[in-house]
Amino acid sequence: MWTSREGRVCRLNIFGDIAGMGSDLFGSYAESSCAALIVASISSFGINNDFTAMLCPLLIKHYFILVLYEELFLCVAVGLWAGLIIGFVTEYYTSNAYSPVQDVADLCRTGAATNVILGLPIGYKSVIITIFGIAVSIFVSFSFAAMYGIAVAALGMLGIFAIVFWFF
Repeated sequence: MWTSREGRVCRLNIFGDIAGMGSDLFGSYAESSCAALIVASISSFGINNDFTAMLCPLLIKHYFILVLYEELFLCVAVGLWAGLIIGFVTEYYTSNAYSPVQDVADLCRTGAATNVILGLPIGYKSVIITIFGIAVSIFVSFSFAAMYGIAVAALGMLGIFAIVFWFF
């Protein structure tokens, strides 16, 4: 049984973990915004001195999906779909309401060896759909706008993190 002090320590650890997760996602989002600006400056949009194309990463960041070019809009949309797929797959493989976590929890009763024997393949299986989602996003966005499309699709993937933290 937990004492009052242990309960407080546990709650502080959970809040610290959530705050750390949020700062990691925000850092990734800020870094991908900077990367998209750099790629925009050296892409064909930047070479033609098209300043509005270089503003697209900032417009995506602040107004989310307001972009001025159809190709970049499609890249953001592809990134959004990939981000949603990653989110749903992560929820399925990490929530105790679904069978992967329940199966691993049941095997914890029998010992560590059976836990590793089933847990490792479930972990490998959990990343297959995520990898395909990212690969399709890279392929489609590159076909629309080369490296700049990939950078903008990454902004689309990370753009839903505010929605994710709304539910926490």
